[in-house]
Amino acid sequence: MTSETTSHSNARLSLYLNLDPPLREVVALVAVNFAPLGLREIKSTLGFSFSQKLNLDPAVAAGLLQRFKSGAEKVACPPEWLDLILRHLTQAGELARFVELAHVAWPLESHWPGMPRSRLGDLRFESGEQFIREIRIALYEGDEGYIDKIITSFRKHATRYWREGWSGIPSANIIGIRALLNPYDAAWFASIPDHLKRRFLPGILIHLSARFGWTPETLKDLKAW
Repeated sequence: MTSETTSHSNARLSLYLNLDPPLREVVALVAVNFAPLGLREIKSTLGFSFSQKLNLDPAVAAGLLQRFKSGAEKVACPPEWLDLILRHLTQAGELARFVELAHVAWPLESHWPGMPRSRLGDLRFESGEQFIREIRIALYEGDEGYIDKIITSFRKHATRYWREGWSGIPSANIIGIRALLNPYDAAWFASIPDHLKRRFLPGILIHLSARFGWTPETLKDLKAW
């Protein structure tokens, strides 16, 4: 990642960091959740009173949130912001708290907040977005065992998802590659556990070659380990 690109990413992240703390928490929760969340779920999860008005306008104006109207109002974090925010939360030691909050706001079936993953049975996913959320969480936590559990559970109950008309759900490898390269950041890439880099490297190489070409810096980063 060039210094120019790094400066651009830092400038973008400052838009998030400069939000008022309560609004920053909303953005962080929605980014970790991946899928849109309703204002009722957001208020309940973050401890706001239902009568409290949330002024989302600064985050919407900065491009950090998108509004959706399908009955109750929902908000989502745009794709170009997802990984910048999750990387920041990881580095700041705040990811685990927002993962727990995301599981409160939109729980998995047969799972309740605080349950150790060692006690989780088969996972059931309400939608493709929930499947993607869990893969992304496992990737950012460096938990390859959880990635395998998610994939195994998905395959075990695949007929259920076909019956419910799921389509266009990317594979775990594609989800991981998109997270690792959104955008590509040399320092971030270096911080990823080697076992995860090895898991996703073939797809990363193909993706970089097809979409971005090779730069001396990228080649140096990939050769370094």
